[in-house]
Amino acid sequence: MTNVPKSTIERYAKEKKIKTEGASGRKKKLNSRNVTYCVTQLCSNQVKTAQELVKKLEKDQGVKVHRTTIANSEKNRKDRLAFAKSHKDWTVEDWKTVIFSDETKINRFGSDGQKWTWFREGESLQPRNVVQTTKHGGGHLMIWGCFTSSGIGYMCDIEGIMDQHLHVYKEILENELADTIDYYGLEPEKLTFQHDNDPKHTAKSVKEYLNNQEYNVMLWLAQSPDMNPIENLWSFIKNKIYSYETAANGLKELFSRIEVEWEKIPLEYLKNLYESMPRRMAQVIKAKGRWTKY
Repeated sequence: MTNVPKSTIERYAKEKKIKTEGASGRKKKLNSRNVTYCVTQLCSNQVKTAQELVKKLEKDQGVKVHRTTIANSEKNRKDRLAFAKSHKDWTVEDWKTVIFSDETKINRFGSDGQKWTWFREGESLQPRNVVQTTKHGGGHLMIWGCFTSSGIGYMCDIEGIMDQHLHVYKEILENELADTIDYYGLEPEKLTFQHDNDPKHTAKSVKEYLNNQEYNVMLWLAQSPDMNPIENLWSFIKNKIYSYETAANGLKELFSRIEVEWEKIPLEYLKNLYESMPRRMAQVIKAKGRWTKY
């Protein structure tokens, strides 16, 4: 089910010949990993104020920003609260009509963040306690994937191309997303496709394509990883990949491992993610639009 379509292979071959279709917008000061870190710090009460978080973010993540950048802005809070209220009456069955999607980075040698290991006093350091590294990081893959209430969807490697060529995302929708819908025999007119408001997702060509589809489109809010269940799915996959005893012997093997673990995702796990959606909305409303434990 995760066979990479011919078009994906062809676009690799054509990569150097394709012209960019436009700028991808202003570069974000905080990536998804930084945002997730901020959510964790706030929800675990490690910090109390935006200024404290600024200092901790610089110390732990090496990212220096103004406090207003990471503060839960009034507009963002209001948008989150409005979204949650507009979906507060959605049942689990309503959420099951949504196809969730996203991209993520998976490193060959594990997470970018801090790494901890545990061993008994007096025990010598074992290979399992050591994370292998290389001078240039060992490389990584950018993966796009989606999931449905019927099962895991198609995924693909988008390494090194989507940022330069905005039309690549449109090709993913035409191939991986469309193939997912066809595979499960889903009725497009009864579906809602979810993706975030990344500039690549809101490009003119992408909007035109989506406007011509039978399914509805749900744009996700910025800085809201706690509301999006696919973030949990990515964590699930990464935990599986990073638990291998040895690092992948190159990016090709890394992708093979991702494929294996992707196919093994149980339907019950996806069911639990869908069942969490009403609770997520309720938590956001309770928090008045601020970040939640999810």
